[in-house]
Amino acid sequence: MSWRVVAVSCALVALALPVRAEEEAAGEAAVAPVATGSPAAVEEGLFWPPRSRPLGGGWSLLPVPGSDLYPRYVADPRRPRFSFHHMRLFDTEVVDGGESRVGVMLGGRYGFLRLHPDGDPDLGFQLDVEAAFHGQFDLGSSLDNLGWEGFYGLGISWRPVHGLAFRLSANHDSSHLGDEYMEDNPERERINYTREELALGISWEPLERLRLYAELGWAYHRGNNRLLKRGRVQAGAEYETAPILWRDGSLYLAIDAVAWEENGWEPSITVQAGAKWRVDALDREFRIGVQYYDGRSLIGEFYRDRERYLATGIWFDL
Repeated sequence: MSWRVVAVSCALVALALPVRAEEEAAGEAAVAPVATGSPAAVEEGLFWPPRSRPLGGGWSLLPVPGSDLYPRYVADPRRPRFSFHHMRLFDTEVVDGGESRVGVMLGGRYGFLRLHPDGDPDLGFQLDVEAAFHGQFDLGSSLDNLGWEGFYGLGISWRPVHGLAFRLSANHDSSHLGDEYMEDNPERERINYTREELALGISWEPLERLRLYAELGWAYHRGNNRLLKRGRVQAGAEYETAPILWRDGSLYLAIDAVAWEENGWEPSITVQAGAKWRVDALDREFRIGVQYYDGRSLIGEFYRDRERYLATGIWFDL
């Protein structure tokens, strides 16, 4: 019986091979092969990464762009990203703030739509949203939370030519005292540091690996009109070397300066240096390095207190 089963099976396979060959040939003629690294079709009309859709008139629409038209400020310690760093404070005016802290930020910037000229997806207009949680924890007091901030914003970027970009955004920043800090300092009450502002930024790359930027912010709503003021100015510079490290890593140096009207325009300075790698699959940057800061507290509820620290950490621009 077993030999008859084998014989019948072999006959069925022999009959099916020509039919299968014809089907495969027809399928290959109907579907073009997908090259390695090109977007793969998950379903008909659904691709990842997304493809640009021609709109006519020399323009195309790209949904969910994976990159930014307006670059992020590398050394800005308050800009949404993912980061984890250990802070050693040399000087602080924050009462019971601790001299050794952990700073954590969870968030990033995410693009929705990009309208770009046909043939050049790195130019045009882009709509994006950014959001983050930022908190500091006192290592000397069982990681008590000193304070935290919630930040979100909606922005429109425009890159008319390579090396030059503009961004207009509406941002919300709300600062809070940590529960443990308030328990240890019952006399300290929240001042309602809430700031909603419009910000206009410009980014310029005069050289291939050098970038300069400037930004103006104007608060259209303040949670405490008696203490908080409307104006903010910011500027910075960033430089990175050619790839010289393992797997195309580069060295970089970035400087950021910001001044607030509510602090009498006294600047807060951040200097960050280290090594950076680009995660090609996500079109994002990963950095490891050191950061020096001298300015007002990064937690808005303590904006009247100045601090100076040196930190080591990692930063990932999600």
